[in-house]
Amino acid sequence: MFEFKLTIDGRDEPVEVVATSRDVLMWEKTTKGASLAKLERDLRIGDMYALAWQAARRHGHFTGDLEAFQTTVDLEFEDSGGAEDPTPPAR
Repeated sequence: MFEFKLTIDGRDEPVEVVATSRDVLMWEKTTKGASLAKLERDLRIGDMYALAWQAARRHGHFTGDLEAFQTTVDLEFEDSGGAEDPTPPAR
């Protein structure tokens, strides 16, 4: 669903993880008012960090809490599975 490249302080090489539906589910369950639909409409960096943290923990790349993740990880991401915009291009 979402691909992340994580540059973690103290590590030489970046790590790539993919947040899947399980990570989105955990993010929705632990974030008040969160939903995938809202995320797609109003993308916020804090939400992306929370999703990347869920995925990094699940993959065994990070063991700290979300606050530690936010202060020690640089994040690059792209949405790899969202719906395409149905609006035709302007002429």
